[in-house]
Amino acid sequence: MSEIEIKQGTPETWWPLLAELAWLAPERLESLLLTAPAEVNRQKARFLATFENNGEHHDLTWFPAWLLIHHSELRNLLRPAQPAQNEPAQAFHLLLDLLHLEKTGQQAAQIPQRAKLRALAPDLFADFMRSR
Repeated sequence: MSEIEIKQGTPETWWPLLAELAWLAPERLESLLLTAPAEVNRQKARFLATFENNGEHHDLTWFPAWLLIHHSELRNLLRPAQPAQNEPAQAFHLLLDLLHLEKTGQQAAQIPQRAKLRALAPDLFADFMRSR
């Protein structure tokens, strides 16, 4: 389904599918990205060159969360991704919440969300804080 959407669909339909595939089958995502638009592959290359992973998960499982940090303009395209029960997906949804709290100026509400992100994914949290 993801392959068909990426070839024939719009970014609104395939970005959430790519995020879900990253969490559920990162190896398949890697091969699927070969058919993705060039810009997606440029982002993947930047991600792989800069992201520090603790090794517990395949690197690409963190790609959607990294995109939120470094390309927040994709937030609305990625938001519909269905959550998964793993740390990268949970971190992604925490980041969505944090970006909303930042945008709406809710400083106090960011503190517990940042603490959750730090506990869940220290490497991703460090990347997030460097970008602030």
